[in-house]
Amino acid sequence: MMKKMGEGSMNDHIQKAAKFCRRFREDESGSMTFFIMFIIVLTLIVAGMAVDFMKFESRRTIMQGAVDRAVLAAADLDQVRDPAEVVRDYVAKSQGGNCLSADPQIIPGANFRSVTANCELTMATYFLRILGMETLTAAASATAVEGVGNVEVSLVLDISGSMSESVPSLGMSKMDVLHDAGTAFVDALLQEEYEDRISVSLIPYTAHVNAGAELFDAYGIDRRHYFSNCVVVPTADFGSTSMNVGPSYSQAKHFQRYTGASYTCPVEDFEEIIPISQNADALKAAINQFEPRSTTSIFLGLKWGAALLDPSFQSVYSNLPSSMRDSAFSGRPENFGDNDNPSDTKKYIVVMTDGKNVGTRTLYDNFYQTPSMVAHWGAGKTPYDMYVEEFNGSANRYWDYYGQYEYTTNQGNTLMANICGAAKEAGIIIFAVAMGEGNDIDSTAMSNCASSPSGHYFETSGDELVAIFEAIADQITDLRLTL
Repeated sequence: MMKKMGEGSMNDHIQKAAKFCRRFREDESGSMTFFIMFIIVLTLIVAGMAVDFMKFESRRTIMQGAVDRAVLAAADLDQVRDPAEVVRDYVAKSQGGNCLSADPQIIPGANFRSVTANCELTMATYFLRILGMETLTAAASATAVEGVGNVEVSLVLDISGSMSESVPSLGMSKMDVLHDAGTAFVDALLQEEYEDRISVSLIPYTAHVNAGAELFDAYGIDRRHYFSNCVVVPTADFGSTSMNVGPSYSQAKHFQRYTGASYTCPVEDFEEIIPISQNADALKAAINQFEPRSTTSIFLGLKWGAALLDPSFQSVYSNLPSSMRDSAFSGRPENFGDNDNPSDTKKYIVVMTDGKNVGTRTLYDNFYQTPSMVAHWGAGKTPYDMYVEEFNGSANRYWDYYGQYEYTTNQGNTLMANICGAAKEAGIIIFAVAMGEGNDIDSTAMSNCASSPSGHYFETSGDELVAIFEAIADQITDLRLTL
């Protein structure tokens, strides 16, 4: 009897335990507790990560500011201490230790100093270590430049016939606007404080570029006439910034297309190239006399602009008459720099146009063979005159004389791309300015030629040309901090 009672009591306990387990299993009250606990833990982790990142960014910002101030202090030309030591001391005091990842890079020059510093800072984390990220590393770098080193500028300006058109918002012609813009540009660059450091070469262009008699002869080009001084540059030479010295180039034929038209090669003294000058009065006097001429060959203007920045021009410049040379620039153009041998000489092309490349026609060679033929065209006889006088109304005969292309439009676009690429490859910085609207300009070719579409390419209907030229001059002479 006692045994049976014990067994019953045990069964009761088992049944109660089983019933409790079933109730526990079926009971849904409090089921969100675990989820809520998970969310709370996750929120704490995310908030902790945010704290780590905020602390990291705060330290990085402080470090960047310290590096910026350090290089600016070291680049100061009035600073008598060693620039590298200035950077080290400044960073150490600002950061409570040395965070420099390498020695400061100092590039000195005449009236010029560039200082570059790089810092790294490793910060321990508090919450990110849960995810295995025990540290975060911040980096900061800055370059400061003070003073203007040697600067060489080629100012390449459009004097084509379309420059006679009006800028309605200003009530003046495009050429008059260019007069003002070019003058403002020269004044901004050739200030007294930059004496003997900034040189400007002026290259006006239309269908051709007037090299001037002295520069033409200094290149040793085979001269066929003395009516003008333009050069036909072979297409193969647009892949390089240099121009050959010697008789490998030919002289452009001198003629008018029709009575009253401008010669394809400009002839006035003020339309000649002015090489490597700091004579602001002479440069401005030439610019203010520019007149609209013939068609547009941007590529030829750019070729001459690049050639006058190429070191090979040194020998040509030294052979010019002393009245055309500035003794302060006897070593110019300076050599191009590279990664191993950086140069403190900056080279710029500023090219302006109101249009796009147009094919350049010329006389057929068989009508330009003898001295009498050359004199005939140089005296003002035109292909149109010949058609009227000799062929009495046969319009096709006009093209018998004048149908040959020196450069086609497509060639001009290709040559422009080639010389722009060669100049940029050599380290020349190109600013390109298009004055016009819609299809009147080739914005694609000009922006592609510029060193960058933003910051180096400008487009205007004309009313902002002066401001654009002044802004470019400011960029060239700017003393700035580069991050």
